[in-house]
Amino acid sequence: MEAGKRIVILGAGFGGLVTAILLSKRLSKQHEIILVDQNDAHTYTPWLYDTATSFLLHKKKHVINALTCMCCIKLEDILETWHDARLRFRKGKVVDVKKNEQEVLFADGKTLAYDVLVVALGAQTAFYGIEGVEEHALVMKGMNGCTDIQNRIATVLNDALKQHDGEKTIVIIGAGATGSETATELMNYLRRCDNDGMDLCRRVRVMLLDAGPKILGQFSPHVQVHAVARMKKLGIDLRPNSAVVRVDNEQIFTKSDKIPYDVLIWAGGIEPNTLLAKLPFLRDDRGRLRVEPHLLAVSEHHVFALGDATALMDAHTKKPLPPTAWVAVDEAKIVAKNVQALLGKGDFVSYHPPLVYPAIIATGGKNSVGGAFGFELSGFIGFVLRRLVDLRYFFKILPKYRAIIFWWKGTVMLFNND
Repeated sequence: MEAGKRIVILGAGFGGLVTAILLSKRLSKQHEIILVDQNDAHTYTPWLYDTATSFLLHKKKHVINALTCMCCIKLEDILETWHDARLRFRKGKVVDVKKNEQEVLFADGKTLAYDVLVVALGAQTAFYGIEGVEEHALVMKGMNGCTDIQNRIATVLNDALKQHDGEKTIVIIGAGATGSETATELMNYLRRCDNDGMDLCRRVRVMLLDAGPKILGQFSPHVQVHAVARMKKLGIDLRPNSAVVRVDNEQIFTKSDKIPYDVLIWAGGIEPNTLLAKLPFLRDDRGRLRVEPHLLAVSEHHVFALGDATALMDAHTKKPLPPTAWVAVDEAKIVAKNVQALLGKGDFVSYHPPLVYPAIIATGGKNSVGGAFGFELSGFIGFVLRRLVDLRYFFKILPKYRAIIFWWKGTVMLFNND
């Protein structure tokens, strides 16, 4: 009988979690799969913006707690639904990999041996060395970040209601998906409050800054046109070509302007996880692991890497693949097949990215714009498509009936919030 091997997966984000579940379905019974992460929950980041802008003035603790559970799912709960004793979660902070010994080293000094290693460490918030940003800005990174944003905005809105003159300013830096979705959902909330007679849109300005020349510049023209039109209709103050050079506790300094703020949210980008710099594998000039098309780390025979941790060129665009959830999820399928091949069953396959990935931007309330499954849609139909894309992901991490129940509860909750 073939000797059992231990596959260790570092990182329980989109790519790491899906890889673990696929391996549990593909590998024979004697193999062991261990998913490692310093957090004990998997965060579904596409729902974070909605949680951060929910029930700001009239807090409903039980609903907010339920929203939190929708965004952050306990990893042990996910793995237990598959009823596979070989698939286990280990919580711990990884500080290094001992390549020669084939061991993962944890912060507490303990080690974990592996036969096959999968690096799916993802990315972290990038501040690009801009003075004051890390100190003064709020960051939507995980539920703690969302809670901080929610509490700070709620305080400012309540202050605005108590004052008869003066204007509060909420500034979001970074007009990619996260920043744009946060701005539109927040402005949509303010407009709903105005329908109840609160007069907040006049008292609170929502501003979206970006260093680039376009809002949502990395998305298709279809997305840009419809999203920008929606933002202007909502009354968001759009400021492209506004590179931030410094921030203090009261003002944002761009190359040509000084902008006072009451709340500052940073959505300016990501960079490779700093742990990658310590790992004994080849990296590119940005610190990402270099991988072959079959997602083996360059010059390695039993180390795979995927997602934001890697530098893999897109044959179509001749550029590195974008750091998105759908790239990581697609790459997980390739890693699972190739781990199986490495263990003696099947042939290696290469990753061939699609020409177009699903890209749908929520634009406040029951509106979204983007494309998926060959369709380009906007408005309420785009909102429905966005929710179907969510369901598609939950099918990958939960058994189908559980995925539908989980998705339905979350969708109804978010629908009611809109």
